[in-house]
Amino acid sequence: MEISNCIKILKNEDNFREIYVNLVAYYDLPDQYDRTISGLSYTSQDVSEGNIFFCKGNNFKLSYLNQALEKNISAYFTESIDEFPDTTAVGIVVNDVRKAMAVIAANYYDNPQNDITLVTFGGTKGKTTAAYMLKNILDIHTDGKAALISSADIILDGVTKIKASLSTPESLDLFKMLRTAADNGMEFLVMETSSQALKLDRVYGLDYDVAAFLNISPDHIGDIEHPNFEDYFYFKRKMFKQSKTVILNSDSDYYQLLEEAAKDCTEKIITFGNIKSNKECDFIWEKIGGNSFKLTSPFQEYGEFFVNLFGDYNIENAVASISIALQFGVSIKDIKRALKSIVIPGRMEMFKTEDEKLVVIDYAHNYISLKKVLSELKIVFPDKEINVLIGSPGNKAQSRRKDFGKVLSKFADYVVLTEDDSNYEETEKIIKEIEIHLDDGISRTIISNRKEAIKYIISNSSPNSIILLAGKGADKFQKRKGVREFYEGDYQIAKEYVESLKK
Repeated sequence: MEISNCIKILKNEDNFREIYVNLVAYYDLPDQYDRTISGLSYTSQDVSEGNIFFCKGNNFKLSYLNQALEKNISAYFTESIDEFPDTTAVGIVVNDVRKAMAVIAANYYDNPQNDITLVTFGGTKGKTTAAYMLKNILDIHTDGKAALISSADIILDGVTKIKASLSTPESLDLFKMLRTAADNGMEFLVMETSSQALKLDRVYGLDYDVAAFLNISPDHIGDIEHPNFEDYFYFKRKMFKQSKTVILNSDSDYYQLLEEAAKDCTEKIITFGNIKSNKECDFIWEKIGGNSFKLTSPFQEYGEFFVNLFGDYNIENAVASISIALQFGVSIKDIKRALKSIVIPGRMEMFKTEDEKLVVIDYAHNYISLKKVLSELKIVFPDKEINVLIGSPGNKAQSRRKDFGKVLSKFADYVVLTEDDSNYEETEKIIKEIEIHLDDGISRTIISNRKEAIKYIISNSSPNSIILLAGKGADKFQKRKGVREFYEGDYQIAKEYVESLKK
């Protein structure tokens, strides 16, 4: 692919202004400056000779471009720049650099979205769990030919796990992953689509074969992400416009609006819901005890299913996955087998101590997920003390701090507040912003070091109590000052500490 190809694509997209080479402006690229592209990059640390470089992001600095130029890039893309560098690298000015990234990446990797069936999950809670469920189902159906892009793991060959850094990768990375998965012989790719991915055009140009919208609740609201719930909700449902088939949870808040929005822009809508809601749906589920449920449609009974995960909300995730799987002709036998064996790291992992404390590790990291986990624990263990360890991330989703205070005040007997990816904010400041929203009657302890906090809550909880370690799930890092530092993980720390107490 040559630079001239990029310019032609951008002109067709009406996303092109002009070119600068050696301080001279052009509309058409002179032949002597055209060259073959060796790769795509948006970070000056990773850029290589001959790459094209995208100047993107609110925090982009001119020094990043200068670093890239020192590595002899062939071209760079920018929306605006006060002073163009005097260089033979071709400077291409566009209206929207993020959309330019997406369309050029799609073309550079030969439109991989056309070579694989693409399924996504959106909504506030359950995306990762539902994605894992569907991958498990499709793996059995296709003999291991389902790829995954989630906030937990990226699996592009059906087996090998790579730790994820974003729920939905940047477009350059995403299209490269799609090409890798397709070249690896994957028939399906299951992914999460976040509100930020839609707002920042990371998935621009993608068309999903099926998109499932699980639920909606306020989250990611703050100065950096979404200014308010309306903005968050709008971008959450924007994926409907890129989806051939939409799966909707009729029990979701704002369901009528979601259904109307989907009808306005997609070919096919499939709905599911709980029998208690008394709504007409394509798939209706009914809990029959524990983690088991029955599934029916107006035309068929599908029998009983068991999902190897705790909570009614995971039955909802399972039904969403079943609704998709049936569109691809997966057998009920394969679906039941997959759900019965599903294990998801960091999602409702449990073990007991010698004095019968139940330690639960879960990724519950926002209002709706924490509320659902705690309410389920209260229902299943109505007479047991529930103690919660939790923190909140820095420089994002500031509204969670107030939300956590409200949920903890309703469901928790005792709280330990600690660190959870404080980033550039002070951990103590974040903790205080949670604590001020706790009811006065809620006993609490503040321990900034998460490892020590885990040890403390285990040691100081009563026998037979429930201990929920919330927020990090299977994460093996703490984000501090923009850097992901190694962290052993909540499960490993808790398990090793409990084992040490036996000695």
